Parts: sequence; structure tokens; C-alpha cells
Amino acid sequence: MNISWRGLFGGLVFGLYLIPGFLFSAEFSQKSLSVNITQIETQNFPQVLLYTLIEDADGIPIENLTAKDISISEFLNGTNQAIEATDISLKKSGKVQRGVSIALIYDSSGSMWGRLPKIKKATKTLFNAMSQNDRAAIITFSSTVNVIQPFVGKTIDTDKNGILDLEESVNAYQTKGKTALYDALDKGITLLSQESGVKAVVVFADGEDNNSATTKYELIQRAIRAQIPIYTIGLGLKLNPAPLKEIARRTSGLYYSAPSISNIQNVYLSFFKSVSRLYEIAYRTPLDQFDGSSRKISLGIKGYHLKQQTSLKEYTVVSAPEISRHASMLKYDQPGFQQTFAKPIDIRALVKTDAPPNQLRVTLFYRSIASKKSFSQIQMQQQENVFYATIPSANVSDPGIEYYLLAFDGKLTATSPKKGAIFGQTYQIAVDPNFAPVIEHVPSKLIEPKRGFKIVAEVTDQTKSVDTVKLFYRKAGIFHYTSLEMFLEVPHQYSAVIPLAEITTKGVQYYISAWDDSGVRSDSGSADKPYLIKASAPVISIPTQTLKFDDPDYFHDPGYPIQIDIQIKSDVTNDLIQTYLHYRKHSKADIAFTRKLMQFDKSIKTSSAFIPTQSIGKEGMDYFVTAFDGLINVRYPSMADSKNITKTIRVRKKNIKNPLIILVKTRPEIIPVEKSPKIILVKTRPKIILVKTRSKIIPVKKRPKIIPVKKRPKIIPIKKRPSIVLSQATQLLSQPGYRHNPLQAIKIQLKIAGGSSYEKLKTRLYYRNVGNSKDSFTEIQMYSVKKLGIFSESIPSSKLTGKRLEYYVTVSYLSSNKAETPTIHVIQLLQKVDPVIDHQYKKAAVLGELATLNVKIKAPEPKQFKVFLNYRRPYHKVFTSTQMEFGADNQYKTIFPVAELTSAGMEYFIAVFDSQGKIYYHGTNHFPHNTIGIEMVFIKGDCFRMGDTFHLGTKMEKPTHTVCVDDFYLGKYEVDQKLWMRFVNRENPSYHKNSLDFPVENVSWKDIQNFIKQLNRGREKQFRLPTEAEWEYACKSGSENLFSLRYKNSHIKDLGHSLANYDGMEHLDQWNGTAPVGSFPTNLFGLHDMSGNVWEWVLDTHEKYTKSAKRIDNPIYNKPGADRIIRGGGWLDTPLELRCSNREHVPDTYKSRFIGFRLFLQM
Repeated sequence: MNISWRGLFGGLVFGLYLIPGFLFSAEFSQKSLSVNITQIETQNFPQVLLYTLIEDADGIPIENLTAKDISISEFLNGTNQAIEATDISLKKSGKVQRGVSIALIYDSSGSMWGRLPKIKKATKTLFNAMSQNDRAAIITFSSTVNVIQPFVGKTIDTDKNGILDLEESVNAYQTKGKTALYDALDKGITLLSQESGVKAVVVFADGEDNNSATTKYELIQRAIRAQIPIYTIGLGLKLNPAPLKEIARRTSGLYYSAPSISNIQNVYLSFFKSVSRLYEIAYRTPLDQFDGSSRKISLGIKGYHLKQQTSLKEYTVVSAPEISRHASMLKYDQPGFQQTFAKPIDIRALVKTDAPPNQLRVTLFYRSIASKKSFSQIQMQQQENVFYATIPSANVSDPGIEYYLLAFDGKLTATSPKKGAIFGQTYQIAVDPNFAPVIEHVPSKLIEPKRGFKIVAEVTDQTKSVDTVKLFYRKAGIFHYTSLEMFLEVPHQYSAVIPLAEITTKGVQYYISAWDDSGVRSDSGSADKPYLIKASAPVISIPTQTLKFDDPDYFHDPGYPIQIDIQIKSDVTNDLIQTYLHYRKHSKADIAFTRKLMQFDKSIKTSSAFIPTQSIGKEGMDYFVTAFDGLINVRYPSMADSKNITKTIRVRKKNIKNPLIILVKTRPEIIPVEKSPKIILVKTRPKIILVKTRSKIIPVKKRPKIIPVKKRPKIIPIKKRPSIVLSQATQLLSQPGYRHNPLQAIKIQLKIAGGSSYEKLKTRLYYRNVGNSKDSFTEIQMYSVKKLGIFSESIPSSKLTGKRLEYYVTVSYLSSNKAETPTIHVIQLLQKVDPVIDHQYKKAAVLGELATLNVKIKAPEPKQFKVFLNYRRPYHKVFTSTQMEFGADNQYKTIFPVAELTSAGMEYFIAVFDSQGKIYYHGTNHFPHNTIGIEMVFIKGDCFRMGDTFHLGTKMEKPTHTVCVDDFYLGKYEVDQKLWMRFVNRENPSYHKNSLDFPVENVSWKDIQNFIKQLNRGREKQFRLPTEAEWEYACKSGSENLFSLRYKNSHIKDLGHSLANYDGMEHLDQWNGTAPVGSFPTNLFGLHDMSGNVWEWVLDTHEKYTKSAKRIDNPIYNKPGADRIIRGGGWLDTPLELRCSNREHVPDTYKSRFIGFRLFLQM
């Protein structure tokens, strides 16, 4: 409603003159008939509503007028042509029912101190005089403006919105500070713009403005546009009345001088008496176009014997909204400016309108310049008097984007530029071109010890920074690829390791993909044309000194140890190869082999081991050699020849009866003949040693009779003692270094040697799991395959639950249960690995648009799982569940439930069930993913040493002590400005406002508590700040880390400007302040920016560490009135201040552009 109050207070003059020396109006008229249009309302234009006071020469109201007594004409501004109004109607005096809305503004500066009691008393009198439909608001001003009481009626419902009683608001009125007069009046106009009926601003002041951001000119123009009169009352004799008079005159109000305030109560009573005398006159203007023009109204009174008088009053027709771009947008118009590729663009605008603010809608239309598609649109949000929206990064591409703005106030529409896209007028922002990352990679067989093939690539980007590099690999012959993130080792060099279990002689196929931070991708290799690397089996070569044992004429002297030497050629360096010598005494019985690690000599590139003399048997030695290079097991001799799977070294027999046969040649060297000729009779010695008759003593030719080889089958009846020969594949399961995947069954295959009727053999397999305890053996009957003497049986994966599997096989005839003593074999098992759920949660979704949700399960058999999507609207307690379908690309998919999507977002989590019914989560029902964009990381609780373990800190970080924390969730990123502004309805508090992706800062600890309160509304699990202990544990990633990096046991030398944001004043990186959250790599727990960027508030108050021999569980300190702790260091700090143990304390009301925070959620 647009109303002038000049006439309203004109009726007050009669009462003012009855109070001698009180109020003196400079604008009182002494005409014989006064027709005064006090207010004009054009809300229902082209219908116009006039509030009119009609009095005679003595100030007595003229009553009993009808519509026929009224004549109304309009004049366009600047013309003399009168146009008669039609459809005139009139309500009689005293019938105004819509009430009065008055904004009472009091000067509360220090100079008003002595007048405060009388002002309060007068105001209470005003409240008592208010009618049922009247409303009032109370505003005070000194150095700042305070709304003590928003608009409220006389009948107050205390159950609604916690409204305070008006009189209590007056009692809260106090005096202090400077004078922000114009800001207070501007606030009154803002409050009144939401009201209907008669409106006015009344201000009591005793001084001039000296502390406002609003100028006098801006204030007057706004009051004129809003059609709200301002009535000013100057208190005191020393006041300069000029500014108050000008404001009242130009806004159709009145100025009153009050040397004393003793009779203000009478002024209020006279004011409400005048309101009851108003006529409410409505008519329809023939000039019905919304053209923003100004018109003058001439109102005449017919049928009176007195001379007819007219009163001219001007009003302006509501015009279309005026849109202007915010000053921050001018940088885009500068010559040569180019926006960074795929960086969001914040669009800001100012809109002037005569319509109520709640009816105004401003929309941003945008598209790529190169695109021929229609414009996309975003509803702009309002913050104070600024409208803002963000063009998403996905739409910011070269050569640029174009956009225009549209405002609609419920009746009229305006665009900026004025003609808009329909006439080809748009604003344009150039975008720099973006080139894909460049990948340089040379395939190699670089093997990491005990890990696998190390793949290294150099990745650079000319226009953007590299965001992610991934390695995709698969076994040759397998359809799907497995992905690994490649980590930055040195500048531009990324690496990842293909696990040993994935590498076979057939080879491994792989390719590399890299994305910049705009999502542009490049590949080295591809899924169709991948790189191929093969693991060559180690080659064992036998040197001459070992080959001599294969000579049929060689017999080893049992008095000396046997040295076995071998040489190996492999893709792995020889010092990483594990080589074992397996030996036993040659015997008819089945004796177990002894295993011995062979030592590698780098100088001669040979591995060697000795069989000690005490282990050498009378019949000789059997041996074989195994080698494992981390990839492949090999054996010498090979298992290909089942008849010669071991080597045998024959041993010379000792002659016990005639030991003097030995030492013939060497004896003269031991006993010097020249010195002892008498003791040793050399000449007679031939008689003692009968060389010629030696053949008779040792009858070599008759030896076969002593060892009847031909009759041996009678001693060992093979048919009754069948032997077990494991297949080569089965033997490899027990080779050193092999670890079996427990998700796959174990197949035991063997052959029975020495039996003629295999169907009569009873073959049993016994197995058990060995973990922290040993289970009893489980028996399985094995059966022959096609009666060939080959037996096979599988142990299912569901039975593989321990650390290793032990098994043995027994064979006997059906007629006898007697079997030979079994040999127990051991198969080492990989610990069961939970499936990895690969899912990028949706941070945003478009209302009404279909979108697909994808989940990839990293496991040996991904199709075996059941995957469910569970979703709900925010603040609802119950989740809806739907099963996802397994697709051809090895991913589970479902259509995103857009019907449940609201502007507040949607919460969801993924549940995965394996074949045994065990459940795995991605997100949980405690903290599901939310399309508002909060991403949390699960952290497994544990104990750690809290404090300065590197002895680089201050006394605040000592002594170190043991602290234990429970499982929890912690924000992956620091809270950014976008999230803050979504839950706090006020201007962005941050100092660095380059983008809403930057961390919010310049917020106090208490501000954050208000933010968290809004965020937690309706949630079962509540957010909060982390405690000091929880924050330090997450920063150190559960290990002794100096900084929050991805390396274990990090130290000062490990920190670099590519890993954290610090030393901001040195300009060593692209940031001259804070950086967008997530700009730097994560630590071992997957958290970004725990060291650097901004300091982070934690929950605790400052307390000194105390030395304790006992551990402390989940410590938290909350001492009333104490400072709060901040952690992590910021963009301006030195490396030492980025240490995980570093702590500082500041008041909880302290604000700084260096301090932000991240969110915590308890399990």
C-alpha cells in the first residue's frame, strides 16, 4: 500500500495547538475548505485508493459525503489535459477497517539518556489507544540499528513465533553510542513494505546522523518510491532541524519541534483521533498502462455552499523491475578476460521494483556460446538486496558462455540486457580453452618386492591441474578391468602397483587414464588396445660343479658336505628371489624332505646351499631345488617328467675291514720320512699292505649277490602299497610364497601309482582350517576319474575360513583299512577381503530429470552380490529400499528416484549382501549420502600417542600421552561457502569470495554452533565439531605422522606446495589465500586439507596436557569461559605450524579469515 501521511498528521494540529509551547508545524494551512489526500494506494492498479481528510476552515471534519459529491481528474506529469476518473466509490468517515501500521523509531544514543522514562511512558499510552487492527514496530538506533520488536498487533498471541509483548519491548529500550539515523529510517521503510493499510514512520531524534551507511538522498528516494511518509520530531532547543525538515517535506510527512516531551501522550491520542476522520475514496483511472509515469490527482467536493477547493497530489504508476548487474560482474567485460575452463561462475544482480519483495522472481538463463541448444535456467536466490546464482562448472567451456537475466514482479517482466535473447542481446563471458592431460608412459617390468608390477607414468596438463590418474588392468583373457588410483610420487610422476596375484605367464593388460580438475580425460592405451606385459618364468641353469653329481661314475665322499649351486635368470633381480634346496636321504621308505634357504652371492650371481655330512645317507641323497621370484614358482628338476622329479647323488661305500687302504699317497706328507726312518720301516711296508691281493679282500664281482636287486620286488609288494602322486597344479598350492584366494574353491587332484584295480582303492581326503585354533579334520571320499587312477575333489570356498588349510590323503584297498602314514600338506590362505564398493555419490540432481545411479563391486565374482538402494527425503525416518540390477558393464544400476527428490535434497545409502548374507555399506543409515553435498569419511577408532612425538613443538603439545577414540565419521572436506549459505540465511561472511567452493572462514566458534543447529534440524544422528583428540587422530591417519599426508611416518622434508596450502605470502603456488576445498591430495584416511588452507575449530576448550601412565578414552574438555582450540595451520603459516600436533587457542567469539571448520558425526 502506498500512503502519504501529511494530511493524517494535519488533523493532529488542532490538538497540538491546545498544548502551549509544545509542537509547532511549519506546514499548517488556514484555507476556508481543506481537501487533503493523505495517502495513495496503487496496489490494485488501475484501481486507485485515496485516504482523504476533508475539513472546514475551523478544522472540523466534513461528514456525510457520498460518491456523488466527489469529482476526480488526473493529469499526466508535464501536461494540463485533465482526464476524468470513473467508478468512484466512497466509505464514510470512521469506517477505515484495515488498521494503521506505524514504525516507531527512537534515538537511543547517549544524549537521550535523561528523556528515556517519559518517552517510554508516552509510547505505552499510544499502545493503549491502538485499535484491534492496528500494528506497531519498535526500532532503536545509536551506533547500530536494532529491531526491538517487529510488527505486532495489540492482541498478542504469545504462542505464535514467541512474539514479545510491546510494553516489554519498550522496557528493553536503552540509550548508548552514536547516531545512525538514516539507517534506522531505512530499516523502518523495509519493515513497512510488508504491511498493508495506513503506514507511516515516526522518529524521535535530538541530533544529526553521524554513523549511517545510507545517505540522506538514498533514504528520501526510497521513501518516495515506497509511498511511505516520514514524520520527524526534533527534541530539544540545540537541535539543527534542517535535515529532519527536509526528510519530512520530501516524503509527504510533517516535521514537529518539541522543546519539551512532557505532553507527547496528548499528541499520540490526537493522532489516532485524526485517523477515524479519514474518507476512503476509490476510483478507476483511464490511464491504465504500467508505464512508470507520474500523475497528479485533482479531487473536488460538490454540493457545498462554500467555495469548492481542490487538492493536487502526485503518484507514480508501478513500473517494470529494473535489473542491473552487480559491480563484481564488471570484471567479465574487461578486454582480454577469460574465465577458467570448468570453473563455476557466480552471477550477481541488483533489482529495483515497486512490487512487494515476496512477489519478485529473478531467473538466470545461460548456455554455451558454441551450443545451439535452448537456454538452461536457474532461479536466483536473494541475500539482502543482491540476487545470486551459479553457472555450474560442467557448462563452463570454451569459447565461452552467454547469459541474460529476467525479473518478474507478479505483473511486469524485465530483462537485462533490455531486449534479451529474443532480440539477440546477451552478456558473454569468454572461457579459456582446455587441453586434455598429456600422459607419457613406457611399459616396463619393474617389480616391487612382495607387491607386483609397478606402473609409472608422467602426467602433465598445460591448462589445468591434474585431478585424478587411474590404472585399469586385467588378466589376459579376462573381460572386465580393475581400476587403481595412481599416486603422485614426485612432481608429474604417478605410479601404481599391479598385485602379484594378478600376474601370470599369459600376461596382464592395462591402460592409463588421467582427468584434469575440469573432468577432461585422456588415455595412454585403451580398453580395446591395452598394453601387455608378461611375466617370464625364472630359468634355472646348473653350473659345472653341480652337474658333476649327474655323472653315473661319480660317487661322493660321505666325509664331506655336498654343495649345490644354481644360477637363475628372472625378470626380478636375483637378490629378491627366494631359492630353496630340498633334500633327504635316499631310501626305500617315503621320507620327508628337509628345506633349506639358498644364499645368493652377488659377485658370482650364484645361489648356494650345503647338505651337511651328518645328513648324508649311506645310499646317497635325493634333492630338488625350487625358486620363487614373487610371481612364478619353478623347480629343478621339472615336474614334467614324473619319473625323475628328484636328483640323486650316489655316495661311495666305506671299507670298515681294511681302513689302511686309505692314506697311501698322503701318508708320506703327514710323517716326514727323513726325520723318523727308524720308526717307519718303509722297505718292509709292502708286506703289510697286500696291494696285489686287494681284489680278494673286496670281491667286487660278487657284490650283486650281497644286494639282490632282482629280488627287491618281493621285499616291497607294490600292489599292496599304492603310492600317491599329487598333480603339478596341486603341488603348486603348497609352494612357498603362494597365497590362495579364499573366495575360490581348492581343487585337490592326484594319481595313484602302483595299483592295478583302481575301483578297489579307497581314497580319502582329510582337511581342516588353522587360524587362532585348529579345527578337527573333515573327511571327504575321493573317486576315480574314468578309472584312470586319477582322483579329484574340491574343497568349497565357504569352508576356507582360517589362515591356512592343512590336508592329507590316505589310500587303502577296500578289503583293508590299513593305510600308510600320511604326509600333511599346507596351503596358505589370503585373509578374506571384503568387497570394495566403488560409487561416486550424487552431490546434486536436477528436479524432474531422470538420472542413473551406478555401483561397481570390486570382488572376484561381482555378480554374486545383491545390491539395494535405500533412500528417503531429508528429516524422514523411514528408508525405502529397491534392488539394483546387474548390467553388462559389470555395474549395478537403477534409475534415481526423482519422484522423491525435493529442493531440500534426498538422502540415500547403498547396502550390499554377499552369498553368506553378510552386509556391507556405502554410506549408512546413520549418515546417508545427501544431495546437498556433504561427504563424510568413516574412520576406524584406535589408540595413538597424542602430542608432539617429533619434539618440534611448544609446551602446549607436551607431554605426549596415550589417547583412544571410538569409530566416527569426519568431513572429507572443510565446510565450503556454498554449504554455509544454504543453512545460514545471511550474507557470506568469508573474506575470500572467489568461489563458493572455497572454505567458509571469518566465522566464530559460536557462529558455527548456530550453523550446526540448523543443519541438525530433524536428524537422528547429530553433527558437531570434532574433539581435539578425534581431530589429531584423523590428521595423523592413525600413525606417527608429522603432517596430514598420504605417506606413513611423514617428516618435515615430505611437505611440498603440491601437497598443502601454506606460506601464502611467498606466492609459491597459484593461491594468494585459501584454495577450493579438496585442491590438495588426501591423507591416508582420505581427508583433504587437514594440514594447511584454513585453521579448523574443534569442540574443546583449552586445557594443558597432563602426564598419565593410563590411557585416556575419548577425552573432551569444556571449561566455562575458556578459549577454544584451533588446529591444522592455514594458508599463511610456515610448515612447522601445519604439524598435526600443533594447537592454538582463541576466544569463541573470535573471527578470522584464517579459521574455518569441518563436520563430525558419531557412529
